[in-house]
Amino acid sequence: MSLTLFGLLLSVRVWGYEFTHLTKDNNGLSYDGISAIMQDSRGFIWIGTYKGLNRYDGNTFKVYGMLEMGLDSDFVYSIVEDSEGNLWIGTDKGVCMYSYRQDRFVPLRTVSSEGSVITNKVTFITVEPDGRVWMLVNDQGCFAYDIHRGELHEWPYRKIGFSGFRKMLRCVDGDVWISRYHSNLYHADSSFREVHPVVLGDQSDFFEDDEIEGLFYAPDGSLLVASMKRGLSEVDLVAKRVEVLLALPENSLLQHAFLENDRNVWLSTSKGVWRYDLLTGESLCLRNDEMDMFSLSNDYTTCTFVDKDGGLWVGTKDAGVNYSGPSQNNFEKQYLADGESLENVLVSGFAEDEAGRIWVATEEKGLLVYDPQAHRTSKYRLEGIPSRICSICYDDGYLWFGTRVGLFRLDIAANRLKVYGVLKRVQGVNDPNVYMIYKTSDGEIFVGTTLGLFRYERSSDSFLEIPAFDGIFTTSAVEDPLHPGVVWFSSYANGVYCWDSISDKLVNYDASSGCGLTNDKICSIFIDHKARIWAVGFSIGVAMFDRESGRFTVYDRRNVQALTSDVFFKALEDKAGNLWLASDEGLVEFNPEIGGGYVYTRIDGLLDSKFTNSAFRSASGDMYFGSDNGFIRFNPEALPRTSNIPSVVLSSMQIGDHEARFAENLDLMSKISLDRENNSFGFNFSLLGLSAPFSNKVQCLLEGYESSWRDIAATKSVFYYNVPPGQYRLRVRAQSDEKWMEVRPPLVIAVHPGFWASVPGAMLVVLIVLVVFLLCVLVIQHHLRLRKEREQEAYQKAKDEEMFHEKMNFFSHVIHEIKTPLTLIKTPLSNVSCMSLTCCLASATAFCASSSALRHSKTPP
Repeated sequence: MSLTLFGLLLSVRVWGYEFTHLTKDNNGLSYDGISAIMQDSRGFIWIGTYKGLNRYDGNTFKVYGMLEMGLDSDFVYSIVEDSEGNLWIGTDKGVCMYSYRQDRFVPLRTVSSEGSVITNKVTFITVEPDGRVWMLVNDQGCFAYDIHRGELHEWPYRKIGFSGFRKMLRCVDGDVWISRYHSNLYHADSSFREVHPVVLGDQSDFFEDDEIEGLFYAPDGSLLVASMKRGLSEVDLVAKRVEVLLALPENSLLQHAFLENDRNVWLSTSKGVWRYDLLTGESLCLRNDEMDMFSLSNDYTTCTFVDKDGGLWVGTKDAGVNYSGPSQNNFEKQYLADGESLENVLVSGFAEDEAGRIWVATEEKGLLVYDPQAHRTSKYRLEGIPSRICSICYDDGYLWFGTRVGLFRLDIAANRLKVYGVLKRVQGVNDPNVYMIYKTSDGEIFVGTTLGLFRYERSSDSFLEIPAFDGIFTTSAVEDPLHPGVVWFSSYANGVYCWDSISDKLVNYDASSGCGLTNDKICSIFIDHKARIWAVGFSIGVAMFDRESGRFTVYDRRNVQALTSDVFFKALEDKAGNLWLASDEGLVEFNPEIGGGYVYTRIDGLLDSKFTNSAFRSASGDMYFGSDNGFIRFNPEALPRTSNIPSVVLSSMQIGDHEARFAENLDLMSKISLDRENNSFGFNFSLLGLSAPFSNKVQCLLEGYESSWRDIAATKSVFYYNVPPGQYRLRVRAQSDEKWMEVRPPLVIAVHPGFWASVPGAMLVVLIVLVVFLLCVLVIQHHLRLRKEREQEAYQKAKDEEMFHEKMNFFSHVIHEIKTPLTLIKTPLSNVSCMSLTCCLASATAFCASSSALRHSKTPP
């Protein structure tokens, strides 16, 4: 019976689960081989891989490797959370703990009661309410770590008498159910003194040589056993009987078992994922379908987990993670036509007929038709319809469509095709590419090519070129509701045109005219219910035209935090006045009144995140947006919303180009101090919850630095440049039911001035100035004193020299006076007494010596 059920399940396509694939290439997962998935109490999804541990917040992955974990391996086998919010991660070379408060990993190096340290493969971890973390370690034994006492108790295999423990389930009374590699089911007491196989009467060998991957208690108290050979079995512990609940297909390898809310058991196998409902006994199989891009990415699944919002996470052996949650049903995705995949099929336009059918133009599969009632897309088959259609327009029973080889018209009722071919210009080269077809409210039809614009003449069933648009590549058109006969056109390289078809007056608004546009590549033009004109452009965001000033106001990432891209293709408006913008990075719900919005991506249920220049709103209010892989349909009023206040976590802080590291978890900090050179900083936020888009707004404010709140719901980040010294408060608030409330305590950020701008620095500067001033005064005084001494010495020297000259003159005169009488009387000197002459000469010599001494002395005579 089980095999028959298996065959039936394989033949039925499962519509209940549509998966978004998260891989290394498209989302930054560390490795595509998945080994463990769990969700912590804060809402983060933790994904263990064959190489690295990943934390996912619904937007980005944060990867931790061997360096961060402090172990010799980052091959993760098991992850659990204890009562204090810390995570225990088992690898193939030891175990570590992620401390939530410190935001860091601490390897478990504690020496056990038997004198050993955990160094081998940790195959299983569980946490008991008393705070003990139980671990099964290959080739070592069973360990229990007391997180309160910091003690590690060990039961080595050599003492237990058995080895190769695989999984365990601890009873309320302390007894343990144990599975072993390639062995039966075992039971042990709390101290492992008695370990023995479970006796099940004549079924005692039921699990012999089996691989038991899961042990759970059923709501009725029976034991659920998930094993390789038997699939899912129920053991009646009182009657000692075993009943198989779900048999797995032959040659399938059971990899993991997970019990969801005491009701559903999920079995991850090499041939898909199985779900068994314990209440109804119904089973379900999820497998890969090559024609269905939203099926499992691979049949070889390794683990399964259901989060608190009901989202299903499935890990695979080498194809990443698969996620399917309530948000996956936000948008109806059409990616098949008559069972054929629309992958890499660009959708170029939509049109609706009187019957409510939606005609879809593609550039690979030709013409498609979508039935909104049956939710089914099929290919319209008629000989002569080209496969590459660029534009489409419905006209009272006829369908106009432009292609790469000219213009065509389909008579829908008669199923007859008319070929208009290449439209002829008055002069110059003719262009076969028809990229635009637009019908006005009074029935006029305009057709645009890359080289001009043509108007349809119904009377002659022909097209005439409009000379004013010669050489202009028009991309879209829209009537002006305020001015009859006026049509606005967007162009690929010439900005926006306003054309009065009655007077044939053409006004051009481009970047060079000073109208406010920053780029002339306009993908489409749109007019909202307030008659405001919007230019949707490539690399300019969206721009609103002010009729009075004749200028555009540009909304892009510089002034609208809700935008994640500046590349937009099309705009539609819902009944609430919100604009829905197709971009290259998701679908943006933009509120023009407040400049805020929400960005929908693949995780919110989109077909993909890159749209094309095709969008359409039907008569019923449904919106259609095309992409490179099909199209989506939804009604904005029917989108599920959650008014719950989101859990907002400060996940990281950037200082300059680097991530800041702190001694404790940033989300728990109340104050941060920064130096003057670190005054450019930013924060990354995590808005946890994937069940539905938040209908509320999430904003932040750096109080003291800015006066207006910033919307962070889309970008989930904020950055501030060159913040002046001072003390600020980072506040975060969210809106629910039109009421604002702060969702976390304010974070005080103190930016300290440079040392020289601080009070001690200023005092030191004053002190230095005073010291320099005093030194200058002393130096000046010293120089003045030296100068005065030099002047006095020079003066004294001059006086001494003057006195010396006077004395020398005096003695010269005396000697002259002595010699003169002797010469005049010419008296022989022989008779003069020698003694008298000698005395005279001695007196003169003494006087001269005295004069010389006085000249060299500093003391005046």
